[in-house]
Amino acid sequence: IAHEDSAKLNSIAWSIVDPASDIGQRDLDLAMKAATAAAELTDWSDAAVLDTVARVHFWKGDLDKAVELQTKAIELTDNDRFKAQLQEALDEYKKAISGAG
Repeated sequence: IAHEDSAKLNSIAWSIVDPASDIGQRDLDLAMKAATAAAELTDWSDAAVLDTVARVHFWKGDLDKAVELQTKAIELTDNDRFKAQLQEALDEYKKAISGAG
C-alpha cells in the first residue's frame, strides 16, 4: 500500500509497536517489514523511523540492536523535546539489558 512512502510505512509499523497501543496480538514481522522499508527509503537517516525500527527490535527481544538504533536516532535529531523522548526509550532498552543479564 505504501511501499514508496516512508512516513506511511513508519506509521503502519509504529501502530503495531506503540507501547501505548492496546492491541492484543502484535504482528512484529509486519512491523519489521514496514519499518525496515521506511528506513531504507530514508537511507537510515530519519530519527523517527530509526526509533520505530529500534522499538520493533526491542519487542522482538533483540535488545542490543534496539540500543544501537536508538542511539543513532538520538544522534540524528536536533529537536530537544524529541531527543528527550528518544532518550527515554533508550533508557528503557538499556534497563531491559541490565535486567536480562
